[in-house]
Amino acid sequence: MRLSDRARFRARLTGFFLVVLTMVAIMPAAQARDVRVDGGMERWPVGEMARALDDYLPRRMAEENVPGLAVAVVRKGVLVFEKGYGLADAVGGRKVSANTLFEAGALGKSVAAYTAMRMVGARLLTLDEPITEDGQDVPLRQVLEGKGRRAGIVSGIWKSRGRVAGADLVMAGGYGGLARVMEDRVDAPFERIVTAYVFKPFDMLSSGYRLPQALTRSVARGYVPFWQALAAVFLPWFAMLVIALPGAFAVVHFVLDRIRMVPRDFVIAAGGAFVAAMVPTGLFIGWQMLAVVLAYAVTFLVCLGLAGFLFWRFFALVYRPGQGVLRRGHRGEERALVFGLLLALFSGFLFLGRNVPVPTLGGNEPRVALSLRTSAHDLGLFAEGFLASKGLDPALRDMMIGDGREPALGFHTRSTREGFTLWQSGDRPGFTSLVVIHPLRGDAVVLLANTNKAADLVQEAAAQIMGMEAGWRLP
Repeated sequence: MRLSDRARFRARLTGFFLVVLTMVAIMPAAQARDVRVDGGMERWPVGEMARALDDYLPRRMAEENVPGLAVAVVRKGVLVFEKGYGLADAVGGRKVSANTLFEAGALGKSVAAYTAMRMVGARLLTLDEPITEDGQDVPLRQVLEGKGRRAGIVSGIWKSRGRVAGADLVMAGGYGGLARVMEDRVDAPFERIVTAYVFKPFDMLSSGYRLPQALTRSVARGYVPFWQALAAVFLPWFAMLVIALPGAFAVVHFVLDRIRMVPRDFVIAAGGAFVAAMVPTGLFIGWQMLAVVLAYAVTFLVCLGLAGFLFWRFFALVYRPGQGVLRRGHRGEERALVFGLLLALFSGFLFLGRNVPVPTLGGNEPRVALSLRTSAHDLGLFAEGFLASKGLDPALRDMMIGDGREPALGFHTRSTREGFTLWQSGDRPGFTSLVVIHPLRGDAVVLLANTNKAADLVQEAAAQIMGMEAGWRLP
């Protein structure tokens, strides 16, 4: 081998080994970065987590049509991140912040449970305390475990006085009876009790089950899919029609002694079914909410009829025969009407998934399982105080947490690769909320959204932040 060939061979061999050494040196660093970013976001440096959430949440909110969302993250018992995204009121342009109030619904159960455990620690209650709900006694422990008697439309809703407002079919599970017992033991309103035992010690200065009517405007505007607003009107009405039409036929046939029903009979039956359906619907969702969904239903029908008429006349022109010519069996008008109605219905379906605003519910009558108004900031402080067992004997707090196999008190549990998590969700008309706490790691996440369409997003975001699913990488 000549000298020049040897030098060229040595240079190539040296270059090859340099490439191999470089790859070996890079691999550990790349693996370390993959391990870091593949974990839950709450394990990352706060700046990187904030940057990831700023990219991830607005993008997913746009994809899921979520107007506004607030998030708070607790790491090792300390609130390290909180922020609002999107709009609290799309009409007024009010933006969401970490302090924006949301309807948190059943998240009020967890706060009430912590209050009850503080009263247990003060020997004002016992876990065997009988809680009367719907005429039956259930031990306090079972109420906090979620095994209390489930509420019907009215029963179990504390002090509703027949004015049930919005999703009161939610299982109250004895919390209404618990509130009454708590009031009797300390001779004070429920709101004042929770303020003394939780809101004030935890610095949850914006939260409450009772909100003066004048302050309801400070709560984020709730949004529901258009089809839900229409379903609140048409489903009860159609259900009543199924009963009313056979009844009307029976009256016409056997009482009025007529063979056939005339159009007037159908109109009377449909009107009676509508009234019979709307009265319980108004009691269930509230009269103000009923007025709004009725307005949406009427607007939808008017727009549908107008669109059908315009499409009908357009297709009638298309199918019109030539001037001065009569065609045997020509059915252009009928075809135009069918095509016009079908096209109008198809156009209407395109709008069913859009968000529409709903009225803010009245806030001056507390209901434990339904009426909590709070912010991501305040719920982050609640998770922080819960993990620190603020004001509560740690043994009682540990009893609330359980061990992943026994039921937790005031929360649901879910098994994970690293133990288990506590969680509670809330679902009010126009709102979705979720709190997840990992007691062994001391981590928690709070997510509040002002639409019912956010159920999948808050679950997904909680899993990504807490690391309960395959890791989400930095963009």
